[in-house]
Amino acid sequence: RNPQQDFLRKILQSGAEDTIIIPTVKLAAFVSYKKNIFNTFTPEDAQALCNAICEVSLTTVNFKVCNFCTWFVAMQRFTSAQLGESSRRLLEAAVHACSGAFPSVGVRTEGLKAIARLQEQSSQMLLAEALGKAGAGEGQARNGGWVQPIYMSLVSQSESVRAQAQSMTERSLALIAQLDSSTRHNLSSQVATAAVLSLAWTKSGADMAEGALAGGARLDGRER
Repeated sequence: RNPQQDFLRKILQSGAEDTIIIPTVKLAAFVSYKKNIFNTFTPEDAQALCNAICEVSLTTVNFKVCNFCTWFVAMQRFTSAQLGESSRRLLEAAVHACSGAFPSVGVRTEGLKAIARLQEQSSQMLLAEALGKAGAGEGQARNGGWVQPIYMSLVSQSESVRAQAQSMTERSLALIAQLDSSTRHNLSSQVATAAVLSLAWTKSGADMAEGALAGGARLDGRER
């Protein structure tokens, strides 16, 4: 096994204090970004490391720890073959960072960047996730998966969050356009519900939300 991966994974799974976890996650981000290092990781190594970091991200109560874990997701350059099923875990951590669990602009911005990274890296997995969310039952349908955080962020009060979401809109629409019309319509309805709830925040946010909804209407061939 890769000794670097073993060392990092054992610290992440040890329940160590946050003062130790944060530099460990920073080191993990470094090794997963440097091509001459991450190329030496087997799929088993890469997935074990990613899963360990995601577990920390999803269970921590420290927003700084969550922020650095999400930064890892945005920074890592593992191949889709190395990631395998752990790509779904990375997406779960990214969406969690956007969920409002921590009232931090930095965490939400990193969450969006992490989703953007996965859009480039594991687009087929994101399409499958979008399909699953669109076909979910009524209870689950309120959660639009990775689509909803992007369009919710278009009406954020934070300029940096809005800017990051805007930079992802074109790629997101291109991915959604690959789905069948019924699935696109279901996703558009979920996005519409989320955006309408946020329209009162700012006029500029309302304008951007209207633009996003118009894009969704064009995608599914229906006018609102």
